[in-house]
Amino acid sequence: MQCKKCLLIKTDSDFHKDRSRPNGLHPYCKDCLRSFRPKYATKKQRGNKSYQSHLARENKRYRDNKEAFKEQRRQYYQQNKELVRARAKRYRELNQAKRAAWNSARRARKQQATPPWYKQEKHAIIQLYTEAAVLTRETGVQYTVDHIVPLTSDVVCGLHCLSNLQLMTKSANSSKRNRFIGADRGP
Repeated sequence: MQCKKCLLIKTDSDFHKDRSRPNGLHPYCKDCLRSFRPKYATKKQRGNKSYQSHLARENKRYRDNKEAFKEQRRQYYQQNKELVRARAKRYRELNQAKRAAWNSARRARKQQATPPWYKQEKHAIIQLYTEAAVLTRETGVQYTVDHIVPLTSDVVCGLHCLSNLQLMTKSANSSKRNRFIGADRGP
């Protein structure tokens, strides 16, 4: 991988891990980070008290003038509607899978169906939503991620976890509705 600061090509072990990046690595190599972090740390240490007091003043200013700040945001939106909407649209387009996974997880949290191990499976779940988006683009048929055991049902309530998710066409998922196909409802 090439360092974005020194532009040298180095091995992956020469970069810190960064889960927020697509490749899982920080864009600057460890050597470049070492060279500029000490300067930053000393500045931060020297100005720590003044920075903290600055933050406290800004927080108090915001709390005392919430309505003025809200009005300022409203005015910015009114003056830059097209720009704000374009940014939001671009984010939605670039992050469809992430948003679908987030919305599904939100619904699951709301129904208290998220297990303790969700964080370990989060990236795999996002990958499943990404795969649904890719299949939809490639085939032209709408694909969705379905909970095998519904999160809420008369019979049983499932969890929002990887083992309870499957790819389905939207029409098949809609026809399934909120039923647990393997359920034996009895008399």
